Amino acid sequence: MQMQNEEERRGRLIRSLRERKLWTREQLAREAGVSITTVTDSEEARTQMRIGTASKLAEALGVDALEILHPPLIQLPIDIAAVDREIDQTVKPRSTQEYQEARDTIYARELRRYTREELFDLKDELLREASRLADEQRGSREDLRRITKAEHDWRMAVMENANAVLRVLERAATRQEVE
Repeated sequence: MQMQNEEERRGRLIRSLRERKLWTREQLAREAGVSITTVTDSEEARTQMRIGTASKLAEALGVDALEILHPPLIQLPIDIAAVDREIDQTVKPRSTQEYQEARDTIYARELRRYTREELFDLKDELLREASRLADEQRGSREDLRRITKAEHDWRMAVMENANAVLRVLERAATRQEVE
């Protein structure tokens, strides 16, 4: 698997989020208040993303600008926001433990469509991403001072969700191994 640079990952993420909304590039451009050329260049990694553009695209796509500015090495195969909405609407957890149990149950349901090999591949990718984020967190003091609280919180959320998916992947892979 070829490693993509940040601009390519960002383009893939923007395209994925746009397609999830069933929008054309023209619709995204209109919703974000940017030109069609900006959307095309962003999706095809032709130019470096500006903060203002990332903010406009993120708002139109319904995600945090940090997700656009710092796309993960991989995308989780689960829509985390949709899982949170489902939990809030159906479970209404009263504790962190109830939330985590509900999240793991939904993750397990969503991951059933993958083969054992796909689950292990995904697990390996998630471990690499979690390791990369952990290495960034252990950066020099100067690097840590440049990270905003919002970016730190976003990175921690990515790691927490990746770890939750890893736990479910472990159980799913083990279950398929036994079957």
